[in-house]
Amino acid sequence: MKKRLFSLLLVLCMVMSLFVACGEKKDDDDKDKDGNGTAAKTESVGDVVEQMGNFKKGSFEMGMDIALTGETSQKVTASLFGKVDGQNASLGMTLKGTVEGVAMDFSVDELLIVADGIAYINLGGVVDIAKALDEEVAALFDGVDLKWFALPLPDEYTQSTTGTISADAQKAVMDFFKDLVATGKQDGMKVTFSQASELQAAMEVIAVFLETKAESILNEAMSASSDATIDLNAYAQKLIDYYYDDLVEAAESMQMTKDDVDELLNQLKAEDLNSYIEDADTEVELPDSAELAQTAAEIRKAKESITDEDLAGGSVTIEGSQKGSTYRVSASVINTDEESAGTVSVYYEVSEESVSVSAPKDVNSLTDLVEILINFAGSGDLDF
Repeated sequence: MKKRLFSLLLVLCMVMSLFVACGEKKDDDDKDKDGNGTAAKTESVGDVVEQMGNFKKGSFEMGMDIALTGETSQKVTASLFGKVDGQNASLGMTLKGTVEGVAMDFSVDELLIVADGIAYINLGGVVDIAKALDEEVAALFDGVDLKWFALPLPDEYTQSTTGTISADAQKAVMDFFKDLVATGKQDGMKVTFSQASELQAAMEVIAVFLETKAESILNEAMSASSDATIDLNAYAQKLIDYYYDDLVEAAESMQMTKDDVDELLNQLKAEDLNSYIEDADTEVELPDSAELAQTAAEIRKAKESITDEDLAGGSVTIEGSQKGSTYRVSASVINTDEESAGTVSVYYEVSEESVSVSAPKDVNSLTDLVEILINFAGSGDLDF
């Protein structure tokens, strides 16, 4: 029964993520407003999800909490969080607990920043995570001053607009979510599935959705997320222009000349990099109608075997909340059986607010990184 509850939780999270990620964005002036300049009032979980679909600027956080106390004792908390300011954004993460026997405990406020068409990677933060996982890595990087590294993004990143699924598809997802929530026990902004009849009804809603709507929505969402095709030849030239002076300086530190760099770059320019994309099989295979129908059939088969006795001590809960312009949806599975007791929960929260995302000041140049690698080689820590 535990596996069935966990599977239902994953389906609920998938639906919630699909709706929130693909919602059509409104203009800043009327987003999340009720016409009087105040945050729109929500009265149900569906209302909360609908408002989250309008999120465009502010802060966000998504995370999970696993607390198993049965035969497999485990406690893990993890989260991804950040800010969105137009096409500028930041991302941080935390993880605490034990995963496959490895103890982890780290937090990085900003691991990645995208600002003005350039992605900045927090190399120091990446190393801090590695240090938390491995003592040898910690010793290897002791005293190394790693900061941020700048990576220009393709022009297509700033020229393209984010695709959205159609109004019909959005309505289909919203209707599905509302139908799903309606099968549980309603208590304000909280919906609980703790009886066999409730879980069976929810599984039937999922099966129907898989049979009738899932394929078209998945295909549309995939198409919307891949609108821009990157010109690799133009992107390679952009990277060369951005890093050229650094490349020459780094090459000189390795006993190479500017002519050597130019020769290598000319060889790269002579290549048609776009041909590698054409030759590569990059198509993502989405489940077709037959596969979705088979999954629906398996859900119906599992549904018939569920009894109230199976669900004793277990439940699935979906809960929404609003505090001002902050909206949150969470889903959790609770099991009190001795062998598999515990709770697994996930959440997603957005807060419409004024935020600003800008480029970091402390950036390592390509020359800095080459110097660090040379020092590693000289110390014998790395072999070239």
